[in-house]
Amino acid sequence: MAWTSPMTAVTGNVHTAAQFNTGWRDNMLVSEAAVATTAGRFLVTDAARSIIERTPLVAFTAGGDSTNSATYTTLAVDTSVAANIGQYVLISFGGQVSTDTAGLGARISVDISGSTNQVAVDTNSFYAESGNANDAHQGTWTTIITSLNPGLMLFSLRYRTTAGGGTSSFNRRLLTVTSF
Repeated sequence: MAWTSPMTAVTGNVHTAAQFNTGWRDNMLVSEAAVATTAGRFLVTDAARSIIERTPLVAFTAGGDSTNSATYTTLAVDTSVAANIGQYVLISFGGQVSTDTAGLGARISVDISGSTNQVAVDTNSFYAESGNANDAHQGTWTTIITSLNPGLMLFSLRYRTTAGGGTSSFNRRLLTVTSF
């Protein structure tokens, strides 16, 4: 049910029960107070005069894993979130990265598959470069992705090392997905 414009009250006019129910009761049933059914969620518009509840989703992988791939790849333990999303999504991802070679860099990005498909790319990644072998860096990257096709999507972290050989290690990996 969507919100509808209520009638305008005019002195001397009597509203019927059906008019009152459509203009007042039914609109109250789609108000913020009626739609907000669970603590810790927030409300967003999903169409004109329509709101829905959204839940931020989080995936965390504490253990470490590594790769020597120069192209984005998965690790043995996947860090991913499945979410039924709208047209926009706020994502944050990152972790602790280190490399076994001085001057080598490591990247974490995200693949999106489902109603919209996007592959992991450097322009949307967390990047850390080591001055010394085994230096550890921890951080996150946050971005808003727009023009998505609403529906069920899988957001999965992907990892790579920069060119030049060597191995990059990834620990304490975090992915948060907040749909709008």
